Amino acid sequence: MKKKNVSAVILALILSLFCALPALAENGDIITFDSASQGKFAEAVKGGRRLFDMPGYLDDDKAADIEARLKNITAKYGQDAAVVMTYGRPSGMDMETYADKLYFAGGFGSGTDRSGSLLVIDYYNGEYRVYAQGEAMRYFTDKAISDITKTRNGGIEAPLTNYKDYEALVTYTQNVSDLYAQGIQQNQYNYDPETGEKDYAYAQEKKPFIKLWQVIVSLIASLIIGYLPIRNIKKQYAMEAEKKAAQSLSVAYRMAAVYAFSQLSQDRMLDRKVTRRIVAAPTNNNGRNTGGPSFGGGQSTMHHSSGGGFHTSGGGSFKGR
Repeated sequence: MKKKNVSAVILALILSLFCALPALAENGDIITFDSASQGKFAEAVKGGRRLFDMPGYLDDDKAADIEARLKNITAKYGQDAAVVMTYGRPSGMDMETYADKLYFAGGFGSGTDRSGSLLVIDYYNGEYRVYAQGEAMRYFTDKAISDITKTRNGGIEAPLTNYKDYEALVTYTQNVSDLYAQGIQQNQYNYDPETGEKDYAYAQEKKPFIKLWQVIVSLIASLIIGYLPIRNIKKQYAMEAEKKAAQSLSVAYRMAAVYAFSQLSQDRMLDRKVTRRIVAAPTNNNGRNTGGPSFGGGQSTMHHSSGGGFHTSGGGSFKGR
């Protein structure tokens, strides 16, 4: 009996190993990410796949739900969205470089500027990174990424730490949808740290610059314009001609004048009307957020991308597994 039990255990281990080989191979591809695995990855992305759960932490129903949420973002807002969950990454490669490599090797992005976003989660090292390219950079500002991952709706960092992967991804996709729905903030600008250039999403009001000669001319003109009315008013208040005429009429006026006073009636309130008006809340205008509750806004710090152009990104860490 003991021999049979041992044989059964060994057989079960062998079968489990065979079942795990495809997942291990796929996971190994995304970790080493050589030219062959990059081709397979790009083919899967081209086929419409947007969720890559390499460790297999999500069951089929939850994975299908997150996949649908990601595709709904693209369908509704025209911005590509994807999530890559992996257990490790190429040796010596930081998360920003890895996310950039995945984005361009996979062929993510909508339109000519390949606009979209990517969340990469490395469970082995306990790190995550949010990456945005193209027009999506206008939405994924430094503050927006921090809000999405750490604070808004609880963020994704806390549930990842507590092994709640599905909850983290639900929160992430909801936050991204909210970010696109509210529009680009009025104060948003893309910032190039190498040149110091700020590329604002909307035209900014220019502050007027007054030169010294303009100040002097304005001062002289204001003095002249102010003096003339004062002189005329003083002359009118002197009333020299009127005083002479008044002297001759004063005596006759006092003798002939008769005053009659009538009793004034008391004040009466005739009517009362109160007007109430509802002030409408500000609304979005051509994608511009003009008021109301919002998150994000401000600066998007740009970095050079391996495939050309720029991207913005930000991330954090959680308890590894």
